[in-house]
Amino acid sequence: MTFLHDNSLVFILFFTTFLSIVWLMLCRKKLSIKWYIAIPLGVVHTLCGVLCVKGFAFLESFGKNSDGMSLYGAIFILPLFYAIGAKLAKRHFADVFDTFAVCMVLTLAIVRFNCILSNCCYGIPFFNVDGVRWPTRELEIVFNLIFSALIIPRIIKNKSNGEIFPLYMVSYGVFRFFNEFFRYNSTGYLVHIGHLWSVISFLVGLSIYYEMRSNKYKRVSKKNRMG
Repeated sequence: MTFLHDNSLVFILFFTTFLSIVWLMLCRKKLSIKWYIAIPLGVVHTLCGVLCVKGFAFLESFGKNSDGMSLYGAIFILPLFYAIGAKLAKRHFADVFDTFAVCMVLTLAIVRFNCILSNCCYGIPFFNVDGVRWPTRELEIVFNLIFSALIIPRIIKNKSNGEIFPLYMVSYGVFRFFNEFFRYNSTGYLVHIGHLWSVISFLVGLSIYYEMRSNKYKRVSKKNRMG
């Protein structure tokens, strides 16, 4: 049991990689790939995700925290990998972002279990009851799983067109902003860096979403005029 506890993150990442591979296999027609291509794609996605969250934590701490992780790194940096991959593979950006958004959200949900096992990112004492804390990690897991359950059917039924990722940025930003108030913070301040990233996530996601909606409206209007 000690070995499993000490290497919990490794096992969790293996599991998230497996889920990503299965999902990518299911979406192989959407991405126009062979089923076996999903295997390296799932592995690369996990490796890029780890690089993003660790790199963001390093930058966030101005180089003082080389071992930490910040999940906002996946939200802010991982899309760059999606964009580069879509460009190099000559795939539609909307299909790539919608599909891989599921991989990212599921990974973020499951990785939070490691926070529980490692006893980090915990909440403040709940109603000053000894040993009872606000379930910050558990609520985030539930949030991500619910979001996944809502978007997966839309993607499978081809009812999404690139709006999944910005919607996640908006909703996750709102959720984390309020949840951060109940998260234990060693600085003692009520508002901290997590609130800043939450606001930025909300604003960036909202701007991208409305830009997409505006472009879609323009395309439809142009098509109607031509028709």
